[in-house]
Amino acid sequence: MSLKRMSKRPGTATPGERLARAERERLMLQASGEAFATHGFHGSSMDDIARAAGITKPMLYRYFGSKEGLYAAYLQTTGHELVDKMRAPDTRGEPPEVRLRAGVQAFFAYVKEHRAGWTVLHGETTAPADAHVAQEVAELRGRIIRMLTTLFGDEASAHAFTGAAESLATWWVNQPNPSIDEASEILMRIAATATSFDHAR
Repeated sequence: MSLKRMSKRPGTATPGERLARAERERLMLQASGEAFATHGFHGSSMDDIARAAGITKPMLYRYFGSKEGLYAAYLQTTGHELVDKMRAPDTRGEPPEVRLRAGVQAFFAYVKEHRAGWTVLHGETTAPADAHVAQEVAELRGRIIRMLTTLFGDEASAHAFTGAAESLATWWVNQPNPSIDEASEILMRIAATATSFDHAR
């Protein structure tokens, strides 16, 4: 369905409505994420994104400068949310396997809840050829790989595991009834082949 024909969602602003800057940015990023996930970067219109967010197009440009800037801002916000979810602070001090399992489950829970965000993060074939966007994607992957390297003690295994997780999540989230436990178990089996985790427990 075209964004032009979308009715304004509950919680969005109406033109002229005064909102706090943080809330206005949230609405703009939410609308942009849905547009980019559905239509890709090139198929998304700033007019339609502004309309869906309940703001004017000039305001969209004032906040983000360009469509590329909006795309990069959405990637940054979504990427930071994903990494924060994966940190699983309640498992600090636990064995590496316990920490990894908690992070993997948080990862799949985030992907399932934020399908649009995941689609944008890994829809690079429809992303703009923009250095800032490429930098955001590289930084996100780098943060995740550094986290995994700490657990694995091996950067090569962290890279391989990250690639497997991204590929599995992209397939998994489009299944009729994606199970977080089943997907997590697949990745834990992959991790067990590259580490000393006692996965038989």
